[in-house]
Amino acid sequence: MATATLSSSNDKHLETFCILWLDANSKETRDTEQKLRSTINYLKKFQDIDQCQQYIKRAEKNDRFIIIVSGQLGRELVPAIHTHRQVVSIYIYCMDRERNKQWSSKYSKVKAVVVQLDELVNCVTGDHATLKKVEEPLSYTTFSTTGGKSTTGLNGEFIFNRILIDCLLQLESTKIDIAELISICEVEYKGNLSELSNLRDFQQDYSPEKVLRWYTNESFFYKVLNGALRNRNILILILFRSFIVDIYQQLKGHQSKRPLTVYRGQMISNDELQSLRNSVNKYISINSFFSASTDPKKALLFLRESDDLKRILFKIYADPKTATTRPFADISKYSVFPDEAEILFMLDSIFCLDKIDYHNDEDIWIIHMTFRNEVENELKQVFLSMKEGIMDEKVNLQTLGKILQEMGQVDLAEKYFIRFLNELVPNDPLRISLYKDLGKLAANRQDLDKSLEWHKKAVELKQHLALSAKSRNGKAPTSASKQKPMLKGKISSSYEDEDVSLTNFEQTQHSETNDPPKTWAAFDELGLRIVSSHKNNTIKIDNGTTHTEILVRAPADVVLMGTLNNSQDEEIFGGDRVFFDRHHRVWRCLFAPNQNGTFKATILAKRKSDSGRYTGVCRYNVEARKISSTPLSYPKTWQLFHDLDLEIETPYNRATLAWPDNASYIEIRMRAPNDVYLSCNIKYKDIKVENGTLSQFDSDRHNWQLLFAPQRTGLHSLYVYGRRESNADSTSSSVAEFHLNVSQLKRCIKFPKTYSKFHTNKCRLIEPMNGTLERGSVVLIHCIIPGATDVDVTTDSNWNKSEGYKDPIFKTRVTVGSKDVEVYAKYGQTNSYDGLFKYNVQ
Repeated sequence: MATATLSSSNDKHLETFCILWLDANSKETRDTEQKLRSTINYLKKFQDIDQCQQYIKRAEKNDRFIIIVSGQLGRELVPAIHTHRQVVSIYIYCMDRERNKQWSSKYSKVKAVVVQLDELVNCVTGDHATLKKVEEPLSYTTFSTTGGKSTTGLNGEFIFNRILIDCLLQLESTKIDIAELISICEVEYKGNLSELSNLRDFQQDYSPEKVLRWYTNESFFYKVLNGALRNRNILILILFRSFIVDIYQQLKGHQSKRPLTVYRGQMISNDELQSLRNSVNKYISINSFFSASTDPKKALLFLRESDDLKRILFKIYADPKTATTRPFADISKYSVFPDEAEILFMLDSIFCLDKIDYHNDEDIWIIHMTFRNEVENELKQVFLSMKEGIMDEKVNLQTLGKILQEMGQVDLAEKYFIRFLNELVPNDPLRISLYKDLGKLAANRQDLDKSLEWHKKAVELKQHLALSAKSRNGKAPTSASKQKPMLKGKISSSYEDEDVSLTNFEQTQHSETNDPPKTWAAFDELGLRIVSSHKNNTIKIDNGTTHTEILVRAPADVVLMGTLNNSQDEEIFGGDRVFFDRHHRVWRCLFAPNQNGTFKATILAKRKSDSGRYTGVCRYNVEARKISSTPLSYPKTWQLFHDLDLEIETPYNRATLAWPDNASYIEIRMRAPNDVYLSCNIKYKDIKVENGTLSQFDSDRHNWQLLFAPQRTGLHSLYVYGRRESNADSTSSSVAEFHLNVSQLKRCIKFPKTYSKFHTNKCRLIEPMNGTLERGSVVLIHCIIPGATDVDVTTDSNWNKSEGYKDPIFKTRVTVGSKDVEVYAKYGQTNSYDGLFKYNVQ
């Protein structure tokens, strides 16, 4: 690690604890750093005592430092920093143990004087298991139930924190959020082999029922989440929201059934104690998950003697009858540490601080609290009124943005307003209010031109929607206005005399009318028959249902398509998926509304031999209620998608991909049978982006990774193609199309050029992903090449014999010359090499 240079603010890190190492002649090994970082990730080194001291002085109040210092520098540093609340332990690493023990023994925070690196590691990691239980900052908000109309002081802080958490508990998470969280953690733990291994395990093994094991395990999950809660890192909390919901559901499912008295030990400063003493008969909202034990001896076990900190024992009475919105539960059975008799309270739990006693004989302060479900009286009415004003029936990213705006988090508010905007189709009426919200944000920043631009967009869209509503008519629709691809996949032979089992297609939707769906003459002329339970013309989608499905039987020479239109007769992009299910020999017509309201689901058909348009054959009215804030939508698929038995893993049920911040490319993952090969393409305004895609098989995850790198902002079309290995002409055909709206692009890349053997042998490139290398640079090439007998690289048209291949992994470093860098592989007993991929040089 590099020597630290002093900056005007603390380095950003996600965990609460960090190690500061001051030693002018430090020669510790990388192995020592790895061992220390496996317990406390952030390790910052200093060679200058003034820089180290200033860094501690400027720390945030919730930071916690473990100090490692040499004997010589420790004599000066320790007296200067010992009383700082952020410093929790000090270790003297020196050559003369006895001499340094003499001067350091009077400082209680000096935990050990050591002369060996292994001894240092053992002391730091061993002590931390105890220290973190009582030294983690207790983040809480105190408030009273009077004077509640003011939201500018502590009462206001409590109300907005609670509204935010309530929003996160209702706001559905997406795989984009989880991917962003994983990416942030990968950056945070770069070089930390232990935590990166935990991160990989988490990605492969996590499930909601395992969330309490992950929370109680000493890994990145607990450290980052608790750090975010204690420091109110709102971005991380938003990204963690699905896991917060999982913890909430587990606590709710295992809610304690009887009243409990529980205990928690804590070390706090005299100022913190005085603040609590001033809050007797007031309420306390704990801003994090709150852990306690049914055994008071276990709670007292970790309290230590201290010169400047007070020993605290919380004694809490909790009655489950009051736990209606914030549950608590005994999590011993689900914890990594089942012997700790741990009771876990949901974050933002409220307690009434009843009284505080001092026990002189044990030198301990006992804080008596009672668990309460909600606030009372005037403040409760203010809370409910404000919540109702911000959080309407449908909680979505716009709701989150409004809360963040009220809390002064304008950059985050803008981020989520724009992200929600990019997820909506161009004519979605919700865009009007989003444009207005963005206009208000810009005005608050004094960017009046930008504010005017947003408000102008709102007016233009409102006028456009009003004009569209006037142009509706009642004619049977045709496919003239819908340029949807023909279904090119192979259709099974006639099945007119075969029965279709509906066992697996039972419908949850219902209708209150007895009117049949609207049909046109072509319905009977083409010999169609509806075989699902939808015999009425109105289908209701509610109670968490995301879509409806209509099953249609048709002769083998008839093909179907569909369209979903809103009440303004605007087509919903991604609102329909129609395909022939060859296993059940029936056409499946799926429709997914993108918001609450009334829609028209239309099925169109034509004979395969007819080169003309599809014509409307059947229409249902769809009434949608309580649609998710991230509604289901379908990417455009061709019949071949279903004939090849493909499955989209990410994005899940999304037709338009959201562009991640600071990304250079985005991925789609699909699962396919072993004999199916996939490829892809990206287009901007129907023009192919050269070297803008990379398709490769991921053998670790058993799916195809399809990567897309746009070269500019704006709306892009992403195409996926597929073929079976047995295809004689090896031609791939369209299987799916997605949309990608690139809002900002900070760094463009082009992928390396790949050759046919790269795909047929299911190779995978790991690094570098950028297909353009810098002349004179030294580059690590790392990829997966299964089944080769030899792999070599050419630079400047010269063969570089590589020893870096051990089937299937190839890793080698090359010095980039002035010509292309190419990777070749030899298979079997032949003497020839096949090109796999190539990098350009600039």
